[in-house]
Amino acid sequence: PKTVTGPASTANAAQQTSTFVYDASGETVTATNTLNEKIISKTDILGRTTSIEVRDSGDALVQKTAYAYAPDHHSVTTTIGTGDDAISTTTFTDTTGAVVLSINGENQKTIYARNEQGLVE
Repeated sequence: PKTVTGPASTANAAQQTSTFVYDASGETVTATNTLNEKIISKTDILGRTTSIEVRDSGDALVQKTAYAYAPDHHSVTTTIGTGDDAISTTTFTDTTGAVVLSINGENQKTIYARNEQGLVE
């Protein structure tokens, strides 16, 4: 584990400490603060984030965001939340990585048109 300590405590604030723990593969990082709240980040073999979980001091899930990447690397589906309350959006990119289309969970589409300078119009 690696521990990072913030500024010294004062009359109004405790000293901040964060501890980072990496799994053997380096694909999961758990950051724990002084209050024992956690952020757990997972990546795939390409280093892309696949999920981020926020957990409270009792280890209950507070928020989860998951990312699923297409095999051709031209889209990612982002899911915020879990179960029936989850909200998903799929974003498609062109060969330069620029966003060209976004589709939300209600199948609403946003098409991004770009001018010659590559700026969204």
